[in-house]
Amino acid sequence: MTRRLQVAGTGCSRCVLLEARVRQAVDLHQGQVEVESVSGIMEIIALGLQAAPALLLDGRVLAAGRVPSVEEILEWLDPAPDPPDDAIDASQPDPSP
Repeated sequence: MTRRLQVAGTGCSRCVLLEARVRQAVDLHQGQVEVESVSGIMEIIALGLQAAPALLLDGRVLAAGRVPSVEEILEWLDPAPDPPDDAIDASQPDPSP
């Protein structure tokens, strides 16, 4: 499955730094990731963002108004591990008496 990262910013130095870090993280990541730059102010507003730079993964805002590290971006790209088979499902009633 291809993941989609959107880097939103108007071209300021922090926006450029965020895009560079995103591209570095994508180069290090083992999965398929598409990177899109969003630089138009109306496009940024349409995404519901109030601060730049911002980073979205599959439409979800991960960071806004700050530049995360490459390591942090890599953590976001890694899928959550599957829960162990004996994990408790909170949506099910407690079977104990």
